[in-house]
Amino acid sequence: MTRTLALTALALTALALTALLAGCTTSSARFADRADAACAKAQHTIDRLSLRGDTSTGSTTATLRKAIDQYTIMERLVSEIAEGVLPGGAAGQEIRSGWLEPARASLSARRTDLDALSRAVDSGDADSIARWSAAAALAGTDGVDTGYLGSHDMAACAALFAA
Repeated sequence: MTRTLALTALALTALALTALLAGCTTSSARFADRADAACAKAQHTIDRLSLRGDTSTGSTTATLRKAIDQYTIMERLVSEIAEGVLPGGAAGQEIRSGWLEPARASLSARRTDLDALSRAVDSGDADSIARWSAAAALAGTDGVDTGYLGSHDMAACAALFAA
C-alpha cells in the first residue's frame, strides 16, 4: 500500500513535470518555476517515505526500501528535468554542467552504495547498514552547484540537492 502510494506520487510528479516542460523553448524564469515546483514535490515525496508504516517487515528491510525509493525519486526527477525543455544558450549549458550532469554522475556512482546497503541488510551488519544508508542518501547530490540553483530562484531544488 505504501509502496503503491510512493509510486503513484512519482508517476503524478513525472506527468506533471512532463506537461509543464512540454514545448520547444522556455525562458530561464519559466524553467526555474517548473523545476522548483518539481523539486518541491520530490522533496515532499521523500519526506513522506519516513512516515510510512512498513516497518513490519523489519527495520533493516525498511531502511533498504527507503533508500531505494529515495534513489528512484531523485533519478526520475533528474531524468525528467534533463529530458524536458531547458533554457537555451549559456543558461541551459549552466544547468546541464552545474546540475544535471553532476546529478546523473552522482546517481550512477551511488548505485554501488545501494548494492553495499543491500549486502549489509542481508548480513545484518548494523554498522554497515547505517554507513551505507547515509551514503546512498546522497545519490544525485554529489557535485551539484546548489549555489547556482539557489541564486536562480530554485530554492527547493537547492535544498533537495544539497548534500
